Amino acid sequence: MTPDEVKHASGGRALAIGDLAANGTPGHEANLMMPYEAAGADFTAYFQFDVQDRLIAVQLVGADGVTNMIPVLTSKYGAPISDDDTDGLMRIAKWQTRDDEILALELIGIGNVPAHTTITHRARISSDTKGL
Repeated sequence: MTPDEVKHASGGRALAIGDLAANGTPGHEANLMMPYEAAGADFTAYFQFDVQDRLIAVQLVGADGVTNMIPVLTSKYGAPISDDDTDGLMRIAKWQTRDDEILALELIGIGNVPAHTTITHRARISSDTKGL
């Protein structure tokens, strides 16, 4: 999908965020964002495109306090191929399908850092059907 196609599919809710990169890398900037709700939780969706304006990733950043999404993803995609709980402070789980990779990062709130979840969904195969 191109940025215009994402804007159209979102009913105009996806808005340009200029040159700001949301956890992007050069050539893979998140240049659209929109509010998104999934499984009763509020997220901000960031859409990342390559230099040819092809959608390569969608990142959902949960509002403060959004946690416990890994069981929701497990019910949709099955058991993760990896699931690492580092000292009970952070949990990273990864799923792969034939075409996609899904990565969930859940942080446990400590002190001034609120608990939250970030979910990244990336295509594993480009539009020319070559693996990324």
